[in-house]
Amino acid sequence: MISDHFKLSLKGLAIIALLLVGIFLYLRHRIHDVIVPPQITLPRNDKELIVYNENRHTITVTTPKGTETHYSRNPTVEIRKDGTVKVNVHTFGVELRPFLGAGYSDTGRAYTGCYLFYFRQFDAGASFGWTANANKPAFQPMLSIGYNVWSNTSINIGVNLLTIAGLSKPEPAVFFSVRL
Repeated sequence: MISDHFKLSLKGLAIIALLLVGIFLYLRHRIHDVIVPPQITLPRNDKELIVYNENRHTITVTTPKGTETHYSRNPTVEIRKDGTVKVNVHTFGVELRPFLGAGYSDTGRAYTGCYLFYFRQFDAGASFGWTANANKPAFQPMLSIGYNVWSNTSINIGVNLLTIAGLSKPEPAVFFSVRL
């Protein structure tokens, strides 16, 4: 007869093992791309090749001199009258992008908010944490900083605005968000 504690331990070990395998596969893929970068060849009749990866927010410019990759949220490509091409890379700025998220602060919460500033992959924003837990406040204002991990998905850390004002002890939060 297997005890309930042993069953719970096996489930926990299985989840940890799956998480470690996932992390290993992700890191192996990332390291392979760094060690052996994908080769982009320029077609014979072209002067430049510009590729924008919207999932990673990178723009790759290939010329006969080589390949350059830059981070950019909303790049613009300028084709001038003399035939030259200028790529404007936007790495920081002001934005008003709403998002939805889910995470944990003092209890599980749903987050709604808006990113206000960005610098490369980092976002700064304000949000509200909502919960249905009757033992906790239903509404919690937050200031947060997020890191864009893939496409429009970010992982965020934040702190309750009321604790910044000194009304109580600090209440940090961690949540995933998706830009709308």
